[in-house]
Amino acid sequence: MSKCIDCGCKTAGRGLRCRSCSKKGKLHHLFGKNLKPHPMLGKKHSKITKKKMSINHRDVSGKNNPMYGTISPMKNKRGKNHPRYSNGNTYNHFMWVEEVKERDNYTCQICGKAITDVGSKNIHAHHIKPKKEYPELMYELNNGITLCQGCHKKYENIPEKLVEKINEN
Repeated sequence: MSKCIDCGCKTAGRGLRCRSCSKKGKLHHLFGKNLKPHPMLGKKHSKITKKKMSINHRDVSGKNNPMYGTISPMKNKRGKNHPRYSNGNTYNHFMWVEEVKERDNYTCQICGKAITDVGSKNIHAHHIKPKKEYPELMYELNNGITLCQGCHKKYENIPEKLVEKINEN
């Protein structure tokens, strides 16, 4: 038997916390010290609340569904209408992204942070010249640069500043 890390009582092999400490919401090891757990953690809805929720969620299928008949934003953006369509291939964008990141060794070209420093989700391939203004350069390798998330946010909507920073380095 192990002991609860909060109160010291036995956990009956259930993990780090006993049942009462888990229900109290002492889960700061998962949420962080400043974040609070969900307000319903360890609580149950009353019968009245359950009845109200049941009534509110009745008959929302088919024509009663508020989304019934609405058109999906991507419904008409298939094939040639897709924003990333290029000569019959919608996957050119993903290949371009991977080639740019690989060329730059998965490292931000502004601040020098590597993928090992910031993680794979925080490394972005960015177009130096905007796609809207220069659609012919969309998949040009020389029009791409690898940026970390912080630098990407900083220079995303200011291409002139980005070009200055690149020329500076």
